[in-house]
Amino acid sequence: MEVIYITLIVLLLALCIYMIVKQKKQNKRYFEELAESQSQAAATMERTAQMHQMEFETMQQQLIDKHESEMDRKNEIFAEEIYKKDRYIHMLENFSINRGEVQTHKLLVKIKKDLIQQGLINQEEMILLGNLFVPFWVNGNIRTRQMDHVVLLPTGVYIIETKYWSGTILHGVSYQGEDRLSPVLEAMFTAKELIKEKTLVLKRIDNRDKEIDDKTEVKVVSYGDPASQVMKSALQLKELLHKKNEKYNFVTPIVYYGYPAGKENRVINYSSDENVNVCTDENQLYHFFERVIDQDQHRYTSWELSDIEQIIKNENAIADS
Repeated sequence: MEVIYITLIVLLLALCIYMIVKQKKQNKRYFEELAESQSQAAATMERTAQMHQMEFETMQQQLIDKHESEMDRKNEIFAEEIYKKDRYIHMLENFSINRGEVQTHKLLVKIKKDLIQQGLINQEEMILLGNLFVPFWVNGNIRTRQMDHVVLLPTGVYIIETKYWSGTILHGVSYQGEDRLSPVLEAMFTAKELIKEKTLVLKRIDNRDKEIDDKTEVKVVSYGDPASQVMKSALQLKELLHKKNEKYNFVTPIVYYGYPAGKENRVINYSSDENVNVCTDENQLYHFFERVIDQDQHRYTSWELSDIEQIIKNENAIADS
C-alpha cells in the first residue's frame, strides 16, 4: 500500500515539475512575442514618423518652390514694366522739348495699345522709334537726315513727319493746281520753285491799332514742304535697309498735322501726290494704321521687325558718333 502512495506522490511531483517547466516556457515565449511586437510597433511608428516627415518636407518644399515661382513671376512682370517705363521715358527724352513730337509719340502708343486690344497685332508686331538720325552720302561726304517717327509693322516701315503748326495750313498747293492762290505763290516763290507743290500757313494777326477797328492782317508763311522732306527720308531709309536685306524695301512716308483743329486752325489738302499719305488729325492717323494692318499684305515677321529695328538703331548710333 505504501508503494502505491509513494508512486502517486512521485507522479504528482513529476506532473507539477512538468507543469512548472511548461509554464516557464510559455511565459518565456509570451515575453519574447511581446518584445517582438513592441519592436515591430516601434519600427512601424518610426517608419510612419519618417514617412510623415518626408511628406511634410515635400509639402514644405513645394510651398517654397511655389512661393519662389510666384515671386519670380512677379519680379519678371515688375522688371518688364520698369523696362517699358524706361523705354517710354527714353523715347520722350529723345523728342527733347518738341511738343508736337511728344504728342505724336503718345498718340502712337495709344494706337498700338488699341490695335493689340482689337487682336490685329501682338506686342512685338508694332515697334515705335523716334527722333532718329540716319546717315547718307552725298558726293563723298556723309550727311544725316532727321526722322521724327518710324513705325515698324508686319505690313512695312512707316516714316512720319510731324508738323505741329497752328493757323490755316494749305498743304500741297501748286501754281497750276489752284488758280486762286497763284498771285500769292508768285509773290513768294521763283518760277523754278513754282513747279513743285508747296505748303503755306496762313495766320491772322491781332489788330493792335485801336484807331482802325476794321483792320485785318493775315501773315502767309512757308516753312518748307513736309511732303518733300518725308519723301526724301523714306527713299534714303529704303536704300539703307535694302542694302542690309533686299526684302526690307517697303517704306511708306506720312505727313501728320497734329495741332488741334479749331476755328483758326485747320488743314486743307490740295496735294495730288499719291506717294505721300497726309493725315490731318488723330483719327485719320489712327484709321490709317488700322486699315493697313487689316487690309495690306503682311510682309515681315516679328523677328524681321526686330532685325530692322536693330539696323536703324545701329545706323542712328553711327550718325550720333
